[in-house]
Amino acid sequence: MKRTASLLLSVLSLTVPSFAAAQTLPQAVRERIIKATVMLLPATEDGKLDGSRGSGTIISPEGFILTNYHVVGDNEARRLAPWVQVRTVRFVDEEPQPTYWGKVIAGDPFLDLAVVQIVEDKDEKPVGKLNLPFMQIGDSNRLTIGDPIYVFGFQGTGGMTLSYSAGSVAGFTGEDLSSGGRQWIKHDAQTGPGNSGGGAYNTDGDLIGVHSAGIAGQNNSRTSFMRPLSVAWGLITPNVPKFAVRSGTSTASTATNTGGAQAQTRGTTAGTGPAPTPRSDATGTLSWPLRGQSGQTWTMQYPEVGRISVTLTGTNAEGTPTGTATLPNGAKWSALFFAGTSSAAAKLAVSDGKAALFCAVDRAGLSGLNARGTALYIEDLNRSNGGDEVGDCTLQLQSGPGTTGSTTGTSGSLGSLLGQGGTAPSSAGLAWPLKGAVGQSWSVQLPQLGRLTVKLDGTTSTGNPKGTATLPDGTKWTAVLSYDTKADDTAMMVSDGDSLIYCLVTRSGLSGTTARGTAYYLKDLDSEDDPDKLGDCSFQLQGAAGAGTSGTGTAGTGTSTPTRLAWPLKPQVGQAWQVQIPELGLVTVSLTGRDDQGDPKGTATLPDGTKWTAYFYHEAAKNTTWLDILDGRGSMVYCAFTAQGLSGTGARGSAYYVKDVNAKEDPAKIGECSAQLK
Repeated sequence: MKRTASLLLSVLSLTVPSFAAAQTLPQAVRERIIKATVMLLPATEDGKLDGSRGSGTIISPEGFILTNYHVVGDNEARRLAPWVQVRTVRFVDEEPQPTYWGKVIAGDPFLDLAVVQIVEDKDEKPVGKLNLPFMQIGDSNRLTIGDPIYVFGFQGTGGMTLSYSAGSVAGFTGEDLSSGGRQWIKHDAQTGPGNSGGGAYNTDGDLIGVHSAGIAGQNNSRTSFMRPLSVAWGLITPNVPKFAVRSGTSTASTATNTGGAQAQTRGTTAGTGPAPTPRSDATGTLSWPLRGQSGQTWTMQYPEVGRISVTLTGTNAEGTPTGTATLPNGAKWSALFFAGTSSAAAKLAVSDGKAALFCAVDRAGLSGLNARGTALYIEDLNRSNGGDEVGDCTLQLQSGPGTTGSTTGTSGSLGSLLGQGGTAPSSAGLAWPLKGAVGQSWSVQLPQLGRLTVKLDGTTSTGNPKGTATLPDGTKWTAVLSYDTKADDTAMMVSDGDSLIYCLVTRSGLSGTTARGTAYYLKDLDSEDDPDKLGDCSFQLQGAAGAGTSGTGTAGTGTSTPTRLAWPLKPQVGQAWQVQIPELGLVTVSLTGRDDQGDPKGTATLPDGTKWTAYFYHEAAKNTTWLDILDGRGSMVYCAFTAQGLSGTGARGSAYYVKDVNAKEDPAKIGECSAQLK
């Protein structure tokens, strides 16, 4: 440790939070939550407040706020407020101040959740690009009864200042608040009416719920209910850019969405996010080396996608088990199970021929019939760079032959196995000794701090690469990557010159482009005290392992995903779109033919699997592109897109509802909609 302290004393310059007992949040975490908690007041078209108010949480630095639908609209009438005033906290002992105006861009009255985007400042001037404090999202499915939770919001009791309360998870219940399920989480934190829409947090300071309601019981009892974040993915994923997700526990990796619908380009419905590990009908335990076999059925739990069912039915020419993967939205992909070896992880890969999802596990991840590992994502197999780490994943053997058979498939080239270019992820990314280099960019996951971005742009006096670490709230620290020859270990360190947090890894912690190790905290670099162990940590090389570039095709061909859409937007037969629509949720639209006027038509698959008819076409006379979705019984929901709504491979527009297409009545506007070309 003394070599670590002496190395950093002259180069590190910011504050490191203290780490308190598990039953309270560290002060630095509380301060970050306070900055990201806002009061929301719905208003009319001319900006007149309607008198109600609620709370919300900023979940993206670009000003996207998660709240309740009933805070910004009328659930029964399916009407949303034209404007929402956003008030922020300057001082905790003062009422929040009007700071911005926002628009509701997505909402689900059945889930009672909505997303508000900040678009204007308090003087009604466009805000431009924002960089606001925001909260990262945790895994609500890991909560169990008795876990502590912390609720922030403007409850209205004792004035309009911000309130904080602590409590515990009291239980779980289904949608009807009486049956079994995890659609609602019961808790006993003190809340009031103004808490609606506010955030509930776990001991890591991750947003895991939205407080939504309180019900009075007998003898002055009261039960509060929050929506778990696991049910919010259908709203967040296609509509919120640059949100951050901590998958799994406080030591898991963080996946960040860098575009409004990036997560949907994986060809899946976001569904309900991470889910509990399913039960298995198989018996026994998995053994190493882990090898899949024809006849087996597996489930793969993948971040932001959910549970994927894989059935292995044969082998390819190289002896690798192959089969079919069924995604939560019913889509069928190809599956390959690469055997583990003494030096390489076992990998279950599923692909649609363009992109691929991997779950890579090693010997240490085996437990009974489960195997826990790292989720990797390749956006374009023709430009494969080994895959981006996007969180944790779980494999579970459901049924079929034992796991120690003679199948000997190798990781080889995934692209060639699927008829594409590119290679599968391998453990050959980072090399030992790990010393780092100037010019590299790293994604670092540390307990309590979350995901940091480290850019190395210089060297210390001893020749170690150093640079800047950017925390989730935008705070800048200084970082050093140091390899110790005698100890044969590498430390990724961030500190303020007085305190220090570092991730220490050894040779065995390397896997692909990721290094996993143990995190430590030293309160005072000048002291002789031993550092405190915080838990697991990881850092991943971003330069060589960053996202692949998108294709160069143009909209309209239906054969390749373009770098951006062009106007006029004229959808084509053969294309598939992910569409977020109020009332319906996330809908997959596949254009498979043309109507009698020559316009593209196809099938719209709703989240529950229901099939509706879709027409997606451009009307030159109105310079508008329309997406009509009909249920076949006379009702229709449609989206209207204009040139101003195009951004990258996505389009934003207005959504309308027509109860009876044969009736002469004006359509009802139900909010904003978005479409993303897959």
